[in-house]
Amino acid sequence: MTKRTKTELSNQVTSLLPNNSSGQISPEDVRSVFTDTADSLLFWNNSVPPSTSDTCSVGEFKFGSIVVGETTVYHLYVCVGTDTWRRAELVSF
Repeated sequence: MTKRTKTELSNQVTSLLPNNSSGQISPEDVRSVFTDTADSLLFWNNSVPPSTSDTCSVGEFKFGSIVVGETTVYHLYVCVGTDTWRRAELVSF
């Protein structure tokens, strides 16, 4: 997946999609603009940051798993500040 800023995404949409005042833009039109999306996005990359201070930019996130004993534990990692990671455990619901 290509990492882009909110400004870059906004500029891409503005330049590739017409004004929607007529309501004629379809979901397919939107999907065709975002080349790395279709009906869903695949975010799983099993890349666990090696430490809470590993290099990152605010807003970046990763999914990963670790094995504890015989149990696989899944986490969502979010960069909350420059080179500052936090994680949340993903549990069944």
